[in-house]
Amino acid sequence: MEWSSSGSDDSGSEGVLDASQMGNAEAVAGNLERLVLSASGDKQESPKTMSRFRRLHTLNLSCNALTEVPAVLQQCAKLEKLSLRSNRLTELPKWMACLKNLRQLNLSGNGLKQFPLPILELTNLKYLYMGGNVLESLPSAIDKLENLQILYLGGNQLVEVPHTLGNMLTLTALVLCDNKLRALPQCIAQLENLRSLLLHKNQLRTLPQEIVGLRGLREWDTSPIDVTRSIRACRLKHVPKISQIRRLHTEILFIVAGVTIILISSN
Repeated sequence: MEWSSSGSDDSGSEGVLDASQMGNAEAVAGNLERLVLSASGDKQESPKTMSRFRRLHTLNLSCNALTEVPAVLQQCAKLEKLSLRSNRLTELPKWMACLKNLRQLNLSGNGLKQFPLPILELTNLKYLYMGGNVLESLPSAIDKLENLQILYLGGNQLVEVPHTLGNMLTLTALVLCDNKLRALPQCIAQLENLRSLLLHKNQLRTLPQEIVGLRGLREWDTSPIDVTRSIRACRLKHVPKISQIRRLHTEILFIVAGVTIILISSN
């Protein structure tokens, strides 16, 4: 993550303000680029207006026990990175769809049960972190996020993912670990740019055979899924030199020529 935290080495540098300096916010608003109000200890009042923060592109409001997104953020039209991690949010306001310049949004560690639909209007998003919520489903229109590269959904309550996920061709990392998935759609094999696929701690027993065609994978944690059937579908004529062996929990993951093809128990 690229968020600063209160007390970090650069929190007092030009264009950066943390919670301890909040009293100076209005004075330096015109030059401020990054505002950090994460785990501030003593409660600090947020600026009552953000209109003077003309250059603000990064805002961190993590760990503040927020139950709603401050409405004042509507004035942050140029905001590119927003962290609302580890709060108490259960929904997002409709006006968040107006934050069209957002490229990175962190909503991990909240109480979101439904996927907030305003996010689907943030088509410039590249990184979306929603781990550690209680999401039960994803909208079929999730492929509207046509520029998304990282989708982190670990630690939710997902029982399935929509077939439209296969249309998100810009994805390089898909994290679905620690959910309740019983099956994956074949469309996952369409994600030709995928480099990391994390599926452990689900209820999966097999994977779509087509998934072995994802030749670009560098990280694939499926333990303890039995992928023997998928491996046989490869029909490898020879076994390349093993370039990497990685231990994951009680499994050994063999990565051959950059592509995971074997998963066996270490016991």
